[in-house]
Amino acid sequence: MEQGGFDLDFPEPGFYYKVLRKHHVKVHPRRGVKILGLWYHHPVLDEPRFGQPTSRGGRHVDQWVVRSDRRDRRQVFFQDPADH
Repeated sequence: MEQGGFDLDFPEPGFYYKVLRKHHVKVHPRRGVKILGLWYHHPVLDEPRFGQPTSRGGRHVDQWVVRSDRRDRRQVFFQDPADH
């Protein structure tokens, strides 16, 4: 491998979530988030902090980042800023 110039490097486990499609969404009370026409809800989204504005500014002010896998529409991924 070294002679041919190839370096076998394994990515970190969290890299998979970084390459997923990113959506900037608002959390709707009692409904969750809507991504590509589908609603996703989890009890953690009922916490009061998701009803308040985010610390994000710029073009995506007051929106949360949710990632989705095009191959599996059953779930989406959200990294909680309070608990990485």
